[in-house]
Amino acid sequence: MIRYPLIAAISIVASAHAMLARGADAQPARLEYRAIHAAPYQLQQVIDAAGRDGFTCVSVARPELDVNMPGVVVTLARPYIETTHVHPTVVHRVVRGSGSGGDFGELLERGAAGGYRLCGVALAEVAPGPVLVAVMIPDTERVAGGHHYAAAITGSADRVARLAALGQEGFAPIAATPINDNRVPEQRHWMVVVERTTTQPVEIVVRARPGPDALAKAISEQRSQGFICRLLWKEGLTSMVVVMARLAADSTPRHDFVLDTIDPARLNGRSGAYIGDVPYLSDGQRVVLTTTDRSSTIYTVTDALPRLGSRDYASVSDLQPLGEHLGRDRSRDRARVVASSVRRGPGDALVLHTVLVQQPR
Repeated sequence: MIRYPLIAAISIVASAHAMLARGADAQPARLEYRAIHAAPYQLQQVIDAAGRDGFTCVSVARPELDVNMPGVVVTLARPYIETTHVHPTVVHRVVRGSGSGGDFGELLERGAAGGYRLCGVALAEVAPGPVLVAVMIPDTERVAGGHHYAAAITGSADRVARLAALGQEGFAPIAATPINDNRVPEQRHWMVVVERTTTQPVEIVVRARPGPDALAKAISEQRSQGFICRLLWKEGLTSMVVVMARLAADSTPRHDFVLDTIDPARLNGRSGAYIGDVPYLSDGQRVVLTTTDRSSTIYTVTDALPRLGSRDYASVSDLQPLGEHLGRDRSRDRARVVASSVRRGPGDALVLHTVLVQQPR
């Protein structure tokens, strides 16, 4: 994973990959994958089945705003072993909270106290109202309670001040999701999940701009003061939001950030470290935020997403091609999943879009 001076890795799947690496006695660089698509109330059962086969969550897909997702899509991985091998069971914790997000930080904190760390979070559009769902993995890097979590809603000055106050307690932003505070998805506010692994104060800033040029300028200004881009999302029809952070005692610029408007296909094979991408123009163009780390390569994999079955989860056989596609290309052996999303594909079908970053040997 690509690690920065700001406390932890840019991706919240770092601990999952650390655990995978320790369990890969024969070929630690190569992983095999499994995808899960299930309704929130079925997710614990389905993910437990994958955990018994040694699979660990590495990403929870965030549905784009125009996608009405009644289920949750999770990507899991385990070390690939050529010979017969029994993988240790991985016990996950699935957290479900109200769609408003008011109780979610506390729910994640309870999971951390039990020895778990966040893998990812998503909003599921279920009846009678949307719910927030998170998947947590065993924390193999610290003792139980070594991580702490909180959450803050953005969208107003006092809410952003709440996020900044959490930073002063040592919390750093690691994930974001829309919440259910408006029937119109584009008008919903977003919740930022923060994690604390240190007592050092962290300065957090939120910058919202109406287009890529204005956002790039704001990023450049904050970068000159030592801030690092952590999260990117889009609100409304045009507003783009970036969350940046730095250790309060460190104002040294660390990385250059590139914000480009490109065709989605051009992200595959691009040099650098991936931070996020959002839809921009009606012709399918995306605004992509990366670092200029030329030693890393970004790969993308897109697959049609099977629908939920009669038991409110997609079958293993229907999902098998998605996992195989992620692990099929041996040239990507050192690539690791850093993000996933559910998007609209050709003919309005839903697709799972997965981003991997490959580190040099």
